Parts: sequence; structure tokens; C-alpha cells
Amino acid sequence: MKTFNPFIIFVSLLTLSLATACGNDDDSSSPGSRITIDGVDYELISGLITSTAGDEPGTFETAVVLTGDGLSISASGDLNGRGTVVVAQFVTNVANELPNGTYTVAAGTFEGAGAIVDLEIDNSNFIEITTADQLTGTAVTVDGLAGAKTIVQNFTRQNGSSGSLNFVGELQEVF
Repeated sequence: MKTFNPFIIFVSLLTLSLATACGNDDDSSSPGSRITIDGVDYELISGLITSTAGDEPGTFETAVVLTGDGLSISASGDLNGRGTVVVAQFVTNVANELPNGTYTVAAGTFEGAGAIVDLEIDNSNFIEITTADQLTGTAVTVDGLAGAKTIVQNFTRQNGSSGSLNFVGELQEVF
């Protein structure tokens, strides 16, 4: 079985930007931003976005990373701490943006997602989403303005547990 491992290079870029994303609590999402798995809520406080050129002309592989409290970045650019991380990969027609709409695997606009709810990481810029951490679901709905995007998904994990994702907040661009 193929292991879902989205944007290895992106995670390196992510770690370089987390200092900015985590350093300012004034930009955190609303209190309702969370991922719920089997009835347990995990708060999400920041969102990051980046894109690379897609396989087809005019398309982009767009990664969105949502993080919970407890993760920080060291002076050397490594990710440290313990917290929640959600990674979702979309196919869009705009770089570093997530246009409003419904994204599905069947339409080729959603490539998958994964969530690690108790990630402990020490001096690393690599996050591996294993099969057990993958989220499978029907559709992901995106709505709102750039400063207040809403991302919603109901899902089942590969291990059979179920849940929902509800994020409301800014998606900070990673360069």
C-alpha cells in the first residue's frame, strides 16, 4: 500500500515559516477551528499554504498545513514540540491560494489529507503521514475570504475511526 507523504520539500519550507505563524497569537483562528476524531476535539490555531507547479499546465499542487498549539521552530529551522498537524493537498488553478469550492478525489481536485494529533517532533523538518494517519472522505468544502477561509471535511481514517475537520482562519503563504 502506498504511503501518503505530501510535499516533503514543503515541510522544509513549513518549518521555516512556523516561527512567524506561531509567534503571533493575534492572527490565530477562531476558537471553533478543530479536528475531531472519534468524538475528541483537537484545536487548530494556524494555517499555512504553499504551491508548486502541477502536472498539467495552469495547475498547482497546493498544500495546506493546519497546526495546533505546542509546536515551535528552533533557530536552526527545525520543528520542535508536541501538537496537532493536519496536512491536505489540493489541485488548484491559482498559486498559493485555495479558491472557494468543493474539492473531491473523483474530480482530481483533492489528493488527500492526513492528521497526526499527538505529533512529537524534535529538531526535524520532516513529517511523514503514514497510512494510519490518512483521512479519506467524500469532499472538502472551502469558503470565505483570504483572511477568513473556512475548510470543512467529514472523513474516515484508514483505521476505521471517523471525524470532521472545521478550520476558520487565515492561510499564511509560505515562500
